[in-house]
Amino acid sequence: MQDTGSLAPFTTRVPTGITGADAILRGGFFRSGSYLITGEPGNGKTIFANQLAFHTVAQGGRVVYVTLLTETHDQLIAQVRPLEFFDPEALGQSLLYLSGTKTLLEAGTDGLRTLLRDVVRDHHATLLIIDRLSPAETVAASELAFEQFIREFQAFATSRGCTTVILTGHSHAHVVAWGTLVDGVIRLSDELIENRAVRFMEVQKFRGSEHLRGRHVFEITQRGIEVYPRMEALFTVPTVAESDDVARLQTGVPTLDTLLHGGLLAGSTTLLLGPAGSGKTSLGLAFLAEGGETEPGLYFGFYERPKRLLRKADQIGVPLRKAVEANQVTISWQPPLEDYIDRLLGNLLAEVRRRGVRRLFIDGLDGLRSAALSPDRLRPAFTALANELRALDVTVLFTLDLPEMISPSISVPANGISAISDNVIVVRDVEVNARVQQVLQIMKVRDSDYDSTIHNFIITSHGIELTRLDNASTATPNDSDQREV
Repeated sequence: MQDTGSLAPFTTRVPTGITGADAILRGGFFRSGSYLITGEPGNGKTIFANQLAFHTVAQGGRVVYVTLLTETHDQLIAQVRPLEFFDPEALGQSLLYLSGTKTLLEAGTDGLRTLLRDVVRDHHATLLIIDRLSPAETVAASELAFEQFIREFQAFATSRGCTTVILTGHSHAHVVAWGTLVDGVIRLSDELIENRAVRFMEVQKFRGSEHLRGRHVFEITQRGIEVYPRMEALFTVPTVAESDDVARLQTGVPTLDTLLHGGLLAGSTTLLLGPAGSGKTSLGLAFLAEGGETEPGLYFGFYERPKRLLRKADQIGVPLRKAVEANQVTISWQPPLEDYIDRLLGNLLAEVRRRGVRRLFIDGLDGLRSAALSPDRLRPAFTALANELRALDVTVLFTLDLPEMISPSISVPANGISAISDNVIVVRDVEVNARVQQVLQIMKVRDSDYDSTIHNFIITSHGIELTRLDNASTATPNDSDQREV
């Protein structure tokens, strides 16, 4: 049994066990603290509380869940029974459900305070959850009496080392008033963005510690609540120090390596620009296959299924299938439907860390943009990702489609993305002597010399070939021709 003796507040953390929530709270609640979970009915408060309760029990704690004028305990348990965190063996043992309604109606807040004290003491509770405290406010003789009731019980819970979580669906005015009495306030909401319903979690107050501010998307899944912290808030600075080592990675296309004066700098981020069907994916697959055993690779894409990618690689002589079978390259396909950019990027980083990835190919920035909910989110989220990957010494290629088929200028259809990229390589069509030719040109390389000469870009059954374009009259875009819209 856990020690339930008194501890100084704001020193020991109580993890929630809710995916992503502890990252937002920088480790979880504080032991002996009191926290308000607020939101309209159906926003996930009950699941949040029960997931917290079962996790606390699984970690050796003891929980009392007190309800006031809410659904019956059978109804409450029926809601969470199908979820993975539910453990029937905890019921009536380490986890006790109790109704305080009768006591409140018969003996008022004094009787309820006595009940809560007795059950916390007798059950040796480390966590108390009160589901809807608003009836106690209604029964209390005055607002001052209600506040006194809360403060007296908080003092008792603190002395017992018991963390208190209160659920409420009260109005904003009530939440503001109650928020002064507790150590933290977490708001759950459910909003309609265009035609899509999206759940958000926001920490509005958290005494004694920093936390990730702003709204973070969450979902209710079979595993319970899963929160996806905003990338730009979670990674304001990289989690590891960036290496000072300077190394080069071959791209899988020897001529391109020559133009890059030896290959791509390790840890750099390269934007591959070009219209659909121009060969950007083929170039990325060649890059992945070149890594071998020492540089594990990851394909992270949205539009082409794994079997189709392997067939494409086979057709152009890229040994991707062999690399996949040898577990040197992993293919992760993400259908570009209703998803969230922070979930996608969080899963991507987890896979990079798990496999020790050194080569990453993100095929289709449009897939991330469609998952961003707001167009303004793409740049900061991707910047945070790129900075973290650079610190992890991951060399990244990512593709972005160009709308123009034949044009002397280049418009990057994602504001600020080329500025984030260390390198920019363009594959596009040009007109030479009344004939359309596909060409490649390096437009930008940070911290290195490079050759910007335009080359024919040819995909054969033996791989990608680059040959110098001899016609000097071909329009050559320069920095002033690149514009972002």
